[in-house]
Amino acid sequence: MQANNAQQGIVRFNFAVSVIVIGILIIYLLGRLDAIHAQIEDDKVAAEVQTFRLQLAENWISNNIRQKNTDNQTIAHGNPMLLISDVPKHYIGEYEKTPKGVNSVWFYNTTLKHLVFITKNYSSKHFLLKKLNYRSLSSTYPSGGLDLATVETTHHP
Repeated sequence: MQANNAQQGIVRFNFAVSVIVIGILIIYLLGRLDAIHAQIEDDKVAAEVQTFRLQLAENWISNNIRQKNTDNQTIAHGNPMLLISDVPKHYIGEYEKTPKGVNSVWFYNTTLKHLVFITKNYSSKHFLLKKLNYRSLSSTYPSGGLDLATVETTHHP
């Protein structure tokens, strides 16, 4: 009888250890999945910003072909979404402050004069349409003296 109880104790102990190890592995994998998801979102935002830069360059070339003068000083610090031809579906417009309860969206902050992307975890990435400083290029595709530059990234818990 005692041998049977000892054997049952060992089986329960092995089961408990197995459950704990599996739980730790699941927690680790969920953390990795979250990190991978955040990296994918960062890459998506970077790709969209490059697309915006190309569309700004296209707009500038189009204006020059039509001999339409564009004053970069006036355009700088403006809303770049007004200058591009293909505005993304998740652009929600212009706001004075960060809208509450939204994520994975673009909006233009009229107070800061920044194009802002709110991520799924509610951190924000800010971009500024600015007059180009050739000493500090922030992009590969400056468009006629204008550049969509990264300004800041804010993390919200």
